[in-house]
Amino acid sequence: MKKLFAALCLALSVVGASAQNYFGYTNTDYERNGGVRFGTSTAQGQAIRLSGEKLDMMRGKQITGIHTAFGTRNLDALTFFVTTDLNGTPAVSEDMKGASTSWRDFSFSTPYTIGDESELYIGYTLSCSTSYNPLQFDKGQGLPGTSYRYNGTAWTDAYNDGYGNASMQVIVADVEPFTDVIAKPISANGYFLAEQPYVYSGQVFNFGTETINSFDITFRMGDGEEQVYSYSDLNLASNQAFDFSLPEYTSTVSGNLAITVGVRNINGAEDSETSDNSATSYLYIYPADMERNLLLEGFTGQSCPNCPNGHVSINSALAAFDAAPVVECFHHSGYALDEFSMTEDVTYLNFFPNPESTSAPNFMVNRLQNGLSPVGGGSGFTTGEVLTMLETAAAIQPYVSVGIESHYDEATRKLTGTMKVYTHVMPDAELTTFSIFLVQDSVIGYQIGASNAAAYAHRYAFRGSLTGALGGVYRLEEGQTVEYDFEYDLPEIITSEYAIDMGGDGVVGIVPEIDKMYLLAFVSKYQDVDQFADLDFNDLPVYNATMAKFGENTQVVNIEEDFVENNSAVLRVDGNNVRVNGDFDRIEVYDMSGRLVETLGAPAYTFTLSNGFYVARIVSGNHVKTQKLAVY
Repeated sequence: MKKLFAALCLALSVVGASAQNYFGYTNTDYERNGGVRFGTSTAQGQAIRLSGEKLDMMRGKQITGIHTAFGTRNLDALTFFVTTDLNGTPAVSEDMKGASTSWRDFSFSTPYTIGDESELYIGYTLSCSTSYNPLQFDKGQGLPGTSYRYNGTAWTDAYNDGYGNASMQVIVADVEPFTDVIAKPISANGYFLAEQPYVYSGQVFNFGTETINSFDITFRMGDGEEQVYSYSDLNLASNQAFDFSLPEYTSTVSGNLAITVGVRNINGAEDSETSDNSATSYLYIYPADMERNLLLEGFTGQSCPNCPNGHVSINSALAAFDAAPVVECFHHSGYALDEFSMTEDVTYLNFFPNPESTSAPNFMVNRLQNGLSPVGGGSGFTTGEVLTMLETAAAIQPYVSVGIESHYDEATRKLTGTMKVYTHVMPDAELTTFSIFLVQDSVIGYQIGASNAAAYAHRYAFRGSLTGALGGVYRLEEGQTVEYDFEYDLPEIITSEYAIDMGGDGVVGIVPEIDKMYLLAFVSKYQDVDQFADLDFNDLPVYNATMAKFGENTQVVNIEEDFVENNSAVLRVDGNNVRVNGDFDRIEVYDMSGRLVETLGAPAYTFTLSNGFYVARIVSGNHVKTQKLAVY
């Protein structure tokens, strides 16, 4: 009887055990020492959101806990919660201990039963010394509206932070099996041209309980035809991500184009939860004839014995680099000032970690770095290091087109002209700096360390700035052209205030030969600071540049004319009502998560939207433009 009773109890305990299901958006990858924090407050927090569609698969089931990992064990006041509003009173709030840098379960003493909520947030808040980074993310492809973080003041969608998904899963008991595959927005950052083929990559995520063996991926860019690609033999388990790369695709049009990726035919059937089976993101495709130049600034000196070797490394790199045109300018500073050195050259040494130390030979590309530490007895840098910086800069979009028109009167030696800047995509600040440099090529002069020290050709030497050391400040507006007019009286001799007699012929200055004189124009980031000492030279990147000889022009490429002539429709917001003024074929309106919320076809000209922010995609013939909408 004792054996029979024991067996019966064992059977009952097995039958009565709850099956625990883990739901989240993370692929569970994390770096044990890769934690992050937001802001300077000791209070930090993290949460994930379950939408109403996700909760529909779990109604009546119980949330029994949270599965998570932390960036440190050194934290206090750890409180886990379940709430319908991150700024409201939580339905469940429980203090716990045992934070770990490994994944572990934290169980609620009283489970929370999922009812008819339209959404739920599950997460934690904590207190942690600012010496530690307590929050963990998987560094994978993120998903808007799913992972949130707290900086001690406010909760914010973590999608735009670039850390991926919160390292957190909610534990729910006894959920019925279901399929649910999420299509994540394609993340395509960088520089893309019309009429050029590119490979686009994306990710789908298995949120459901069932293993996924097959599905179809759909892809559409702008008004292009939908492409369909089938995948099978996947064996994609719950909480796993599948990365895919599509065949090369070429866009024949430019502009801010919608990229819609979808997943369907899940295991040969419709997905159990279809609300996030497609996702839309936007990618700016630059015109095919876009002029984009990288700016390479070298640092050199006539008395620098290693500088000729540095010039060789730069020339070798430029000969091997074909991803983008490069314009050059060499500053005679960083070793010793000489007859080429101009007043502004000293300012540019601040792009190096220690401007007082020897910083030549050296270089920077689009001002993306503080420079490389020169190596005594060598060139200071290798051809490979120059190529690496060129490739890094070439992958970043230029945001603007830059053109220059100039006229030089030989009789009066007066140079007049206009710098034109068209904004394709707004950079991270509306204010920028416009700079115009004078550059003289192939000036024959003294150079120590050269095979012919008395007759060395100094390439693209900086001869001064028409806009001050750091340029003039201008406000950009997307889709608009800003012009800057300039004039300059060219002296017969340019003499450096730092010049000394290097070759034994005295200080005679440098004659600006007209056929070797160039204008170098570029646009860079502006920082609004009160004092020069407050400038962060790590964060003054150059967006785009152009160079032309005196009296010659370069082109400003824009697509504004196409938009004005072929797509004149403009949306006007009045309360929650939106009216279309102008002609169009189709209008699509997306919310900030990329969800399509409204489609309008001619001849309809009005529609309504709920309060919030939107992006409207206006199609007319082969032309597409986007307009941001704020509805209050």
